[in-house]
Amino acid sequence: MVNMHMKVTAVIEKSDDRFFSIYTEEDIPYFSFGGYGESPTAAMDDYMTCIQEMREIARETGKEFPEAIEVEFRYDTATFIRHAEK
Repeated sequence: MVNMHMKVTAVIEKSDDRFFSIYTEEDIPYFSFGGYGESPTAAMDDYMTCIQEMREIARETGKEFPEAIEVEFRYDTATFIRHAEK
């Protein structure tokens, strides 16, 4: 059973192609979501849109999905330092 209120940590990374991606390690059965964009803000917006889209798919398919997801964004400092040194 899925917890109806869930807190996730969303990790923002800077990729080799200079774009930003977001992933989370928390698991929601049947669903996976992330974000991608040209800036951290764009990736965060994409991530939040993905959560809404997964919620809609869950309703359409009868799967359980948390009613509320509290997201804490944090930066993967190592990837930002690595790219700053290039």
